[in-house]
Amino acid sequence: MKTGIVSIISPKEPISTAWIRHGECLDTGYAHCAWYHPQYKLSAISAVEVPDKTIGPEYHLSVSKSGKRCSAVEAAFVIKQFGMTDAIEDNHSSVVRSYWLPVADDKKGIDCECKEHETPVSEGDFTWRPITKANAEKAGVA
Repeated sequence: MKTGIVSIISPKEPISTAWIRHGECLDTGYAHCAWYHPQYKLSAISAVEVPDKTIGPEYHLSVSKSGKRCSAVEAAFVIKQFGMTDAIEDNHSSVVRSYWLPVADDKKGIDCECKEHETPVSEGDFTWRPITKANAEKAGVA
């Protein structure tokens, strides 16, 4: 795995060999890998991040299709391919679908507290929440 960060917890990888690891990894501060499925034109970034210290490290899977939002059915295919069917969808982008799965079994199923404080925007089968300044500061991205 080629990343800018060395981690003892590796990002999830797809079960199918149809996925191609692609592009140079971005330096996000977390272990991650980018993947592409040429038949379905789906892109995924698989990472391990710690957006909430009370939950600890989480697998994070970002999914899009040709730079646009993919459907819920396409996203379900991708999360199954990456072994993340128990992940919770929590989107802070109007384009990319994001799925989160705590590494620790006893933390699985815990929803991010941001959902209580951020106004949801629903567009068909997709709901996203514009990130607030307070949550950006908490996550260390402000």
